[in-house]
Amino acid sequence: MSLPSLGGDPSAAALIRTGDRLPMAPWARYRLNGERWAELGRRLRADVLPLVTLWCDGEAVHALFMDGPDLPLVASVAVEGRRYLSLSPARPAVLACERIVRDLWGIEAMDTGALLPWLDHGLWGLSAPLSPRPGPAPWPPEPPEFEQTGDEAARGATQLGIGPVQALVAGPVHLRLTVDGDRIARLQPLLGYAHRGIAALMRGRQAGDAAALAARLDAESGVAHQTAFARAVEAACGWPVTARADTLRGLMGELERAAMELHQLVRTLRAAGLDRVAGPPAALREGLLGLCERAFGHRLMMDAIVPGGLARLPSETGLAGLLPELERQAAAMPSLRRSLERKAGRRLAGRAGDSLERAVARLARTERALRDARSWLLADAGGAVLVDAPAQGWPEEAVEGLGAAASRHGTLWHWVRLQAGHVAASHVHDPVLPLWQALEQSAVGLVPSELPLLCASLGLSVSGADQ
Repeated sequence: MSLPSLGGDPSAAALIRTGDRLPMAPWARYRLNGERWAELGRRLRADVLPLVTLWCDGEAVHALFMDGPDLPLVASVAVEGRRYLSLSPARPAVLACERIVRDLWGIEAMDTGALLPWLDHGLWGLSAPLSPRPGPAPWPPEPPEFEQTGDEAARGATQLGIGPVQALVAGPVHLRLTVDGDRIARLQPLLGYAHRGIAALMRGRQAGDAAALAARLDAESGVAHQTAFARAVEAACGWPVTARADTLRGLMGELERAAMELHQLVRTLRAAGLDRVAGPPAALREGLLGLCERAFGHRLMMDAIVPGGLARLPSETGLAGLLPELERQAAAMPSLRRSLERKAGRRLAGRAGDSLERAVARLARTERALRDARSWLLADAGGAVLVDAPAQGWPEEAVEGLGAAASRHGTLWHWVRLQAGHVAASHVHDPVLPLWQALEQSAVGLVPSELPLLCASLGLSVSGADQ
């Protein structure tokens, strides 16, 4: 079968758009046959098209690309013989996604390197739990095989295991270090200890109930997860959102990012032994969370966002108290920056890949979030916050939607397929996932004692990666 003419455009995005366009809202999804998918893998080697995430629904594999800052592009290929052609040779960052697909569905990525499990440690009692016919788990479970080259062994490099019960990150993870002399030559993370089976738990739930589960995916990005899931459902069903609901979602998202950036800054300072320097940003974070509780009924604004808008009206008194606090905190940022550079600069600069630079950047993002939160607050003109669309009836046919929201790690994505208002399939991409692969490169050349500071300054989250 010959590929269709692309009108002289050799780009991967142009190839994707030759596929069959499928009904996904608000952006397009294109179905490719096996030949076009293989050609896509080849074109990606010479193309800069970013690949964000890859997932499976049991029948097809889907890949989300960004053909511009605000233009998602999804390509799909049917799974044949429990296999599909890997995209990770061209986009190594998607290797973790391919490992997850194999663990959950038993569907293999062809033409890629050996795939260690990401989630499945052999303790589930079965293998490929989301497949139509899960198999038995190996017993006793086989320990993971961590890489070590013959050259490393010849030089006398040793392997050191840390975790999964340790304090490097906020959650369980095993880090296997290959140490050559006193420096880290290789780091291999093994996650999955915090896996909760979100894709399975979502399946079959009424969309309103699933929203409560989305709110609990990761405490550090709860608002972002609620927003992205709600937007996916709203897009799939064609539901509008009131102007005030959209404004308040923006406000809540910025409040969450400011609080969590401060939280990670505090963790970085404490990992460096700078507890006294950590005091002021910790106090600012507590002040923000207290105001969130007074305005939205919960410190983390849990269960506030639902498909159709907001679950309840905020407290007008609580909203009124936000403005002076946001202005006070914004005014405190310059002195906080000077204190950070003066009191923590010597301890952080040049350590763990320059933790000072990351800490200063985190403070700048906090300042921007506070400024944007103030803008959203001033734009709030009142009014209704919920469109009671479910009362009008859910679409009976299968519908799909894709939703995004900004989290402190970057853009977070939810994809959902609904059937009569119930989740038939779903996928969550948390941008913390590629950070774990970035950790592998960032750790090389450090001494092992610098790892706690590196992990804290990167702001790694286990729950967002394991789901």
